[in-house]
This record gives sequence, structure tokens and C-alpha cells, in this order.
Amino acid sequence: FALDTALEAIKSCPGLERVMVDFGGQLIFWTPSGEFTPETVFIDADSGSARLRSIKIQRNGSVSTSSNAERYGHLISTRAGRPVDGCLGVTVVAPTATAAEVLSTALFVLDEPDRSACLRKFPNARVVILKKT
Repeated sequence: FALDTALEAIKSCPGLERVMVDFGGQLIFWTPSGEFTPETVFIDADSGSARLRSIKIQRNGSVSTSSNAERYGHLISTRAGRPVDGCLGVTVVAPTATAAEVLSTALFVLDEPDRSACLRKFPNARVVILKKT
């Protein structure tokens, strides 16, 4: 919400051609036209492992990653009551920062059948899920 609010405040500044704001792990991109030259965003949900991935962003929106890489156990499965164990990270690209953050956290803690059901409700979101092998 803070990132979306900050973006709304900046958009009123005259002469802006492109905005990228980094809130310490969550990014938001904006241009007046809504599209721009693709920007590469790297995903490292496993704290420097060989599982590094990248995605291209070329439309207004936000990228959020949820993982236990920096601090294991801070994301808790509500069903099991303990840290999520089968997932390394979930990255979501969505139209707003709030949607990206909420979805990345929710999809990280949900089980597979619930993830699929959740994703069907958000057709505008793009998702990368890194699972333990």
C-alpha cells in the first residue's frame, strides 16, 4: 500500500517519463504510456544459490517476491502452524504493489491446490514459483 501511495504522489510531478521505485525487495514501474523498453528483474529466492532466474517487465506494475531466504520461518503456513518448507520463493508481477505483495505471500504459504484456485482469481498476475527439488 505504501508503494502504491508513493507512486500516486510522484505521478503528479510534471515531466516524468519513467518511474522505478525500489522498496527494499519490491519494485514498481510506471510510465505515462503504460509500456516501456523491457527491464530485466532478477529473482533470487534462495539466498545466492544457482536458482537465480530473471523476468522481463515491460508494462506498468509491481514485482514482489516472498521467501524464507533472508529470515527462515517468518512466513508461517496457517494450516500447519510452522514455517513453509516445500517452497523456496514466489515472485508475482501484478498491476499494483498491494496486489503483488499480497499474492506473493499468499501463494508462498498456500498448498498447491489452493495456489491454483487463488491464481484463477487473478488473471492479470504473472507468477514464478521456485520449489525445493
